[in-house]
Amino acid sequence: MVFPFIKLLGPTELALRLPFAINGILFVLLVHYITLRLFNDPRKALFTGFITIFIPFTYLISRQFMWDITFVTFLTGATGFLYIGERDKDKKILRIAYVFMGLGMLTKGLLAFCIPGAVLLLWYIVNFDGKLGFAAFCKNLWKYLVSLRIFEGIGIFVLVAAPWYIYMGIKHGVPFYNEFFLEHHFGRLEGTIDKPDGPLDFYIWQLSIGAFPWIGFIFPALFLAVKRAKIVRETAFVLLNFFFLFALYTLAATKFPHYIFPIVPYMAMILADCFISVLDDETTARAYPLIGLIAALLIALIAKDLGTGLNYANLIYIITTHHVQNWFGRVFDMVPYLYVFTPLLAVSAFLPVIKPTSKMLMKCSLAVFVLTTVAWSCYINFYWVPNMLEVFTPKHLVETYKAQKQPGDQIVDYDNWKNRSMYFYLGTGETLHRFTKTDQIINLIKKHPKSTIFITTKVNKASELRAALFDKLGILMTKIADDKIDTYMEIEMYTVSMKDKDKDYSELWKSNLVEEKDLPKDMIKINSTVGNKTLEIMGYKINKKRFDPGEKLVLTVYYKVLKKMEENWQLFFHFDVYNGVLPSSFKHDDYPQKGYFPTTKWEEGMILKEEIEEEIPKGHPGGGVKIYTGFYNKKGRMSIDKDSFNDGQKRFILGTFNVNIK
Repeated sequence: MVFPFIKLLGPTELALRLPFAINGILFVLLVHYITLRLFNDPRKALFTGFITIFIPFTYLISRQFMWDITFVTFLTGATGFLYIGERDKDKKILRIAYVFMGLGMLTKGLLAFCIPGAVLLLWYIVNFDGKLGFAAFCKNLWKYLVSLRIFEGIGIFVLVAAPWYIYMGIKHGVPFYNEFFLEHHFGRLEGTIDKPDGPLDFYIWQLSIGAFPWIGFIFPALFLAVKRAKIVRETAFVLLNFFFLFALYTLAATKFPHYIFPIVPYMAMILADCFISVLDDETTARAYPLIGLIAALLIALIAKDLGTGLNYANLIYIITTHHVQNWFGRVFDMVPYLYVFTPLLAVSAFLPVIKPTSKMLMKCSLAVFVLTTVAWSCYINFYWVPNMLEVFTPKHLVETYKAQKQPGDQIVDYDNWKNRSMYFYLGTGETLHRFTKTDQIINLIKKHPKSTIFITTKVNKASELRAALFDKLGILMTKIADDKIDTYMEIEMYTVSMKDKDKDYSELWKSNLVEEKDLPKDMIKINSTVGNKTLEIMGYKINKKRFDPGEKLVLTVYYKVLKKMEENWQLFFHFDVYNGVLPSSFKHDDYPQKGYFPTTKWEEGMILKEEIEEEIPKGHPGGGVKIYTGFYNKKGRMSIDKDSFNDGQKRFILGTFNVNIK
């Protein structure tokens, strides 16, 4: 599906995204066509197609390089065409349904025929008169399967799907079938593989975010659809699909937000029916005060969640499967826009309550609601998501590498979660070294002494890498780029080369060397040793003795080197509540001098100061906080020489401060 576009447009983002965008358009057209065939109502089909376009699930998933839009297109076509073909005795439609099944099997496997098969079987069961008995049930079921042209369908399905599975079996053998079917089908269903799960209300929240603001009308729409299902069989079929899919994905052990996407076409049909009933049916219009109140309250509630952060991350989580807010806070904050959109949406949903029998007021309110929804969709689709997705791409870093690299230069990924995207931007002509140990990078540098090594790594790994390179090779890294955007920055790019071995780096750390006569007079004196009198902790300074949650803590500790150290030690600080209502702890781990001056370079007699900054967590419960510190490496923690300073876990008891209880 993608290869023709790559051949035509080259290995570009457009070539990867375009086929799925086209698929999204075809999906909407298919939903429109199925609705038209089901209900023979052009207006309902138009409403359904329009709602499908502007449901966030549709436009978010359609812009991504992911197979869900393709699978849901085939799944929707298979289920809808099976029903229509059987109802209308249309051989052509039935054959197309089985083609859709085969294509769906090629995209997502067994669900492509299990879901349509289960839905059609349930449809037969709920329509069967139980008074006729089991024999009649079996006899009529056989007739029903014949009317579905099941044997011809199986032949079409096998013809479409089997060749690829046979080829993969020949090439990879039984392990392919075990992994594809047993692990990734049944394993996901049962939760036996390491994939995310969620509570039973998981998809209620995902639909709230992914179908905002249309979701405001879903409960009245479902109520109206249930009433209408007693008269219109097709509405009953739509409801069956809606509830079956919701139950299936809710009960499955593996839960990704986009898994619920197959429910969208049926949700759109139910919502379209609701809007048409409100416009055309006087009885429904008279009930609008309740409908409008429910819709306005739901819209306001969900908008509040989006704005306050309760589910802020979930909108992008639909397509990234990452809880981004937990990483870096409120990037491209949508709150100012919600202040504009939410009142318009809620008021336009509520306004007809004033005079529900006025068709003009109803139409004007609906027009405002629809136009605001379109504007919201444009904001999300053309501004917020494109900017947010910049957080997930290493494109800028790779462009920096390509602009600066020389023949023979190498690029390394060190503990960088963006490496999968880096492969694409680097292209097939580059080798990306993926390392997890500093020794691997050191060996690569030694192997290419005349080349520059470009390294991408997470910010919190830079000190570790810097200290190791300076310790073993006597060289330091130079930062050349990062992925900073808005309030976020996590990945940095550095260069390092053996050509810089004789460079003087003292300017990077000598400002932290202190003469004994220059020690601050207000320093809290400690004068105790660690590591069998390897280091003396002379004392410390703290910017305050009492903090509010959210305030910055600045701690400066002064060390005197008593013995030369042969190992590269890391430094830790633990801040534990020892006198408060609730236990709480936060910490700071790093290499001394941020890795610019590893402990192996410390000389006897040196006095160094180490300054750290930490924010008191905003949710800190308050109370007296004890400061523990020390040094550690892979072998364990450095010993504490005096028992009075040892907490029993080789943590040096440095001092205390207080956090106000709020």
